Amino acid sequence: MTDELKDFDEKIHKTNLEKIKAILAEFKNSDILLCYGGVLNKRKYLKEPCLKDILKLFDGHKIKCLGTTKNGLPKHPSRISTKSEIIDFKFKTDNK
Repeated sequence: MTDELKDFDEKIHKTNLEKIKAILAEFKNSDILLCYGGVLNKRKYLKEPCLKDILKLFDGHKIKCLGTTKNGLPKHPSRISTKSEIIDFKFKTDNK
């Protein structure tokens, strides 16, 4: 992870949320594929507020992943086999 992501930036976060909203508006019936892996735990702000705010936008969409880590997080594509399948993702209270 680069140093540019070291600190939370409210402006970048808001811009990201607006872009996600626009994509979801364009693809209203699409499933969501989560692929963030363990990086979520490297920066406290990635879980809250970032992921928490993003997940609020996903209401009504099915959440999918490419398998989960041993900690229950959706695997990052660089950490999976080419034979991985897309599966339903269920949040645990400690990974949401």
